[in-house]
Amino acid sequence: MTTKKTVLSTWPIFAGILMLVLGNGLQATLLGVRGALIGFDTATLSTVLAVYYIGYMSGCVLTPKLIKNVGHIRVYAAFASCASAVALIYTLSDSPIMWAVLRAFNGFSFAAIFIISESWLNAASTKKTRGQVLSIYMVTVFIGLTAAQFLLNVADPTGFQLFVLNSVVLSLAIIPLSLSKRPQPKYEAPQKVSIPHLIRLAPLGVLGCFTAGMTSTTFLALAPVYGVNIGMSPADISFFMAMLVVSGMVFQFPIGWISDNMDRRKVMAFNFTGITIFGMAAGILTLNNMEILHYAATAVMCGLMLTIYSVSATHVNDRLDEGEIVNASATLILINGSGALIGPIIVGGAMSAFGQPMLFFMPAAFCAATLIFAIFRIGLTDAVPEEDRGDYIALPDKPSYVTAEMAAEVSQEGSSN
Repeated sequence: MTTKKTVLSTWPIFAGILMLVLGNGLQATLLGVRGALIGFDTATLSTVLAVYYIGYMSGCVLTPKLIKNVGHIRVYAAFASCASAVALIYTLSDSPIMWAVLRAFNGFSFAAIFIISESWLNAASTKKTRGQVLSIYMVTVFIGLTAAQFLLNVADPTGFQLFVLNSVVLSLAIIPLSLSKRPQPKYEAPQKVSIPHLIRLAPLGVLGCFTAGMTSTTFLALAPVYGVNIGMSPADISFFMAMLVVSGMVFQFPIGWISDNMDRRKVMAFNFTGITIFGMAAGILTLNNMEILHYAATAVMCGLMLTIYSVSATHVNDRLDEGEIVNASATLILINGSGALIGPIIVGGAMSAFGQPMLFFMPAAFCAATLIFAIFRIGLTDAVPEEDRGDYIALPDKPSYVTAEMAAEVSQEGSSN
């Protein structure tokens, strides 16, 4: 089957994924904006936002068992409905504890529905079309995330209308897959490769996946909070967030090309150096109210941060045996999620204690520390031979392990051709 036929036959999956990304992207930005506007202090709000990843990692672990018991479509419908209902409950309480509980439910729900959507997509593709289907998936995700930011302008973030819109979008995501005639895919839960084993083989890659959660995911979660705290309007925040997402998409191409043509550890060192420099610059520029230069530095910083996970995961895969590559993806997702859980709490606390520029200074500091380790590893061990390297595959900021597995398979197939 050609890629065109595959895409046409799987349009319900892509339509559902687009609606899910719209809903998830809107909700993430909306909660940061609303929480700051109604008076949550930055440390509290960042902790509330971080709790999402407790639910997300739990969902990654437990969803395979749920699928085995009741099937894909029932789990998908149940948790999409749950995500839709939770979106409305936020308007009933301004309690941080209640919001934290809801964020955990959100994380679990979105982990489940993304795993199932991507499983259908993976089953619908073949070895020949998987790479192109994955590329279309990535474009769909970036379009959805970018468009979601502008939905913030539809109504007042302190009202209930945007939460109703969020609920409607998530409810609509149920329709395409529920009415699809496509059979449920065969599903096997991944056998996770142990973290100590991965650390022995590729410590820099493992640390890079963790750093990606500490930086890029944290930055996108707290950027709306930063926007409110420095006096941005909702329209300004939506533009600012869209700029960050687009910069992440744009940087995938040059970083991916460079990564496929030289030692990936040096590419990672380049990334960490750039993030450190531009992060420090963005923090200093925001202190001096140099808006245009600040936007430019922030775009470069975020663009580089959003490539860390893809480069790091590909580097880990380069060091693994073929039989371990796909299963290692699930472990790397949990490592990344751990960083995404810890990062907002640390950065949010620093913002609350020392001011808003810490949103830039803290990720720069994380990357500077990782850069030191990268330089140490480059000097200590040899690079992976070119013939043993897989292809760089761009991944979204919050991939499920199904997407990561697809990327690992495509990378592996590319290296064998």
